[in-house]
Amino acid sequence: MGVVSFIDRHANKVKRSISIEEMNEIAAAGWAGEIKDHGDTSCERFTPYDPVDSLNNEEEIALFLADAADTGDTQYIARAREVAERARLRNRLGNAS
Repeated sequence: MGVVSFIDRHANKVKRSISIEEMNEIAAAGWAGEIKDHGDTSCERFTPYDPVDSLNNEEEIALFLADAADTGDTQYIARAREVAERARLRNRLGNAS
C-alpha cells in the first residue's frame, strides 16, 4: 500500500491531525508487531522463514549453494554454507528417527 492510498484510506478516520513524532511512534509500533489487527484484512502478516525448511536433500542443498556462489558475495556465501550445514544436520536427525 502506497503512502497516498494509506492516507486516503485513513483520511476520514482521524479526528485531529497527528504530528510526525506520533506517526513515527505508530510506524515503530507496527514494525514491532505491537499494533493489533482489528479485522482489517489488508494487513499483511509475515512469518519467519528459514531456508533450511526447503532443503530436504543433498541435491537441493547443492543448488542452494551454487546459487549463493553465483552472487560472488563472500558474506552471503558464508551464510549459505551455515544454512546448508544446519539443513544437513536436520536431514540426518530426521532420517535417524
